[in-house]
Amino acid sequence: MGLVAIHIACLVFTNLFFALPAATCFKKGLWYEASIYLAITIVSGVYHFVDRGSVQLPKWDYSFSWMGHDYARFETFYILDHYLSHVIIITTVFLLIHSTGPEVPDHRKNINRAIKTVTSTLLGLLILGFVIEKVNTEFLALYIVVFCILYMLGALFIFKVDLEISAFDFGLGMLFLAIAVSMFVIGGFYPFHYWIFHSFWHVFMAISLALFAESKKDTLDIPKYLTCGMASMPNTTYMMINTQEPREEHQENV
Repeated sequence: MGLVAIHIACLVFTNLFFALPAATCFKKGLWYEASIYLAITIVSGVYHFVDRGSVQLPKWDYSFSWMGHDYARFETFYILDHYLSHVIIITTVFLLIHSTGPEVPDHRKNINRAIKTVTSTLLGLLILGFVIEKVNTEFLALYIVVFCILYMLGALFIFKVDLEISAFDFGLGMLFLAIAVSMFVIGGFYPFHYWIFHSFWHVFMAISLALFAESKKDTLDIPKYLTCGMASMPNTTYMMINTQEPREEHQENV
């Protein structure tokens, strides 16, 4: 019984690491992304608490009932957890490509907000349908990753979107993402120790998301805001990926 409690505690409380990207996005004024990361922090924690035995935990049918009605069934948390687990991939890509932070010009911010709203809604509905139909998680994640890579390349080289990020934070985020994916894959081959690898997946994935969010330049300078300009955050060197052709300046001869 004690070992089971450790399994549950690891799977539940490692979800608190997803509060890191949520806090980072909140700090930068990225409210939509912060809400998605905060949602998976809560939903995934509850889901793993009521999990019915897929990871060598005791099996039970969980439901929160009141006056003869079920309000929170296991299947509900299963769908929400798997839905949000895939949505955070798209959310992070849109965070990098279509930022709506405070330093983005208003006209660009409105365009990015419209793109994220429409695309996220359509893709979210598609993902939700796949999750309800219990499409294989690994294949679904692969499809989404391929889509995000193609979308990112298209945004950079076809639609000429400028990407300004911290190269260090982005590179470190990619490293932690690779470790997280490795933990997820290895866990599938060792069902009995799945709880260990899946807990590490939570930790490394959350850290990578926080680093991706931190790599964005559009930072809400909270120390400067709270101290009326007397204090500020240290400067960071950013990498500019500009796929647009340089503009030629023409001067008229008078």
